[in-house]
Amino acid sequence: MIDVIRSEDMGKADFGWLQSKSVFSFGVYYNPDRIKFGPLRVFNDDIIQPNEGFGLHPHREMEIVTIMIEGTARHGDSQGDVHLIHAGEIQRISAGTGIEHFNYNDSDIHPLRLLQIWLFPNQSGLTPSWEQRKFEPESMQNLLLPVVSGASLENTLYINQDTTFYMSVLEANHSLSYEQKPERLTYFFLIDGKVLLNQESFFQRSDAAWITNLDHLTIDAIEDARILIIDLPQS
Repeated sequence: MIDVIRSEDMGKADFGWLQSKSVFSFGVYYNPDRIKFGPLRVFNDDIIQPNEGFGLHPHREMEIVTIMIEGTARHGDSQGDVHLIHAGEIQRISAGTGIEHFNYNDSDIHPLRLLQIWLFPNQSGLTPSWEQRKFEPESMQNLLLPVVSGASLENTLYINQDTTFYMSVLEANHSLSYEQKPERLTYFFLIDGKVLLNQESFFQRSDAAWITNLDHLTIDAIEDARILIIDLPQS
């Protein structure tokens, strides 16, 4: 089953400095049918205006994945560490027993776009940690590249959850296939472009889907597209 969530049907917030779309209940947006999907709790598509961002704030017991789509973010924490996250880079934070951090647009001119993704960890009381890595578009061209995983896959960021993130840069008129394993959930998000899922469901920028009980998924690119797929346990 492919449960389509259109971009226009997502929770929306516009604070001037931030324009955000939320797939799950978050902030002022509440939908009792969209609380979580397996361990996936938050999926926000954010645009942050120049020199603006999220000030120092706390997190606990959450795995936080930030995927930079456009621009550069300036990230730091209460321990004094400050660094940049550029477009094409992904950061993973294990909040564990507790962290405080901030995230700002480092540009004076250009907005940035990022995906902010939170998952419940598979164990509590972890020591807070973070890591980030750059993934070149060529490495995921017309294939599904694992970028974040709890399976200790080579060249991926490690997450404390039984899940794997796959990304692809799919050229127009090319196709991909994805096999959903038994008793697993699949989250699909179209970062940019236009695609067809299983030759019938049309998707464009920022559309998402919760996929269950579906053995085989085909993705056909109508135009150049950037794709994210998250393989998840059922709970």
